[in-house]
Amino acid sequence: MFPSRTDTRCKSACDYRKATLFKYSGAGILHYDKNWLVLRVHPSVGNYYLWWCNRLTGRKLSSPLHNTHVTVCAGKYQDVTKHKKWGKYQDKKIDFAYSSVIMTDGKYFWLPVQCKFLERVRLELGLTKCPFHPWHMTIGFLNS
Repeated sequence: MFPSRTDTRCKSACDYRKATLFKYSGAGILHYDKNWLVLRVHPSVGNYYLWWCNRLTGRKLSSPLHNTHVTVCAGKYQDVTKHKKWGKYQDKKIDFAYSSVIMTDGKYFWLPVQCKFLERVRLELGLTKCPFHPWHMTIGFLNS
């Protein structure tokens, strides 16, 4: 029903180009929250895809902690809050491209994303240009 992260079309650690077309454009606002940096996406985008996930799985997904978002820096993996450029882009509007192909690992549901600006932000913070999990917009998860 949904392609999974382990799908043979999704082997790249940095993008999903082999699996999807990034034909949709979106925008979000960068937000620094304690040791997390997320791109907040308008809730209507997440609600639309949550509706599809609920319909296709027959179960109700929960919204993520940061609502619909793209994680730029996950505090649980790296803490760069002391970096001199931490906070530099607070409330900056960022455009990105995304795919409508809903991906899942069985618990979390997301859409693949591409954004060169977010890669640059990570590099400025001394991180690799791609996060631990390939760029994605988190739309929801299933409670156990």
